[in-house]
Amino acid sequence: MRLFDVLADCRPSSAAKYIWSHGADSGEFSRVVVDPYLKDLPIASVEDDVLIACEINGSALPAEHAFPARLVVPGYYGTNSVKWITRITLAERRAATGDLLLRVCSNCLVGKSHHY
Repeated sequence: MRLFDVLADCRPSSAAKYIWSHGADSGEFSRVVVDPYLKDLPIASVEDDVLIACEINGSALPAEHAFPARLVVPGYYGTNSVKWITRITLAERRAATGDLLLRVCSNCLVGKSHHY
């Protein structure tokens, strides 16, 4: 289904500027606890090609492709195509997603030597 149509049905407040997509993926990586995935997308950039996908080739999404649903956001980095969606929220501001990559990478590199 098109996210554009879902938003039209919801009739969001004019104060809502962002869509927050909450994913189920979380856990501990390299001894760093990671909260469930959260990504924001400006509502103004949602065009009619942004999808909430529940199927692939006529069948339900398998777990490895993000069952039960995922976003497909053409023209953006893959991190915007949130997998394993648990909730979609409309908000006035950007999501506070923190510095996950920095925390994970810093933890991996401290006291280790790497050869490339």
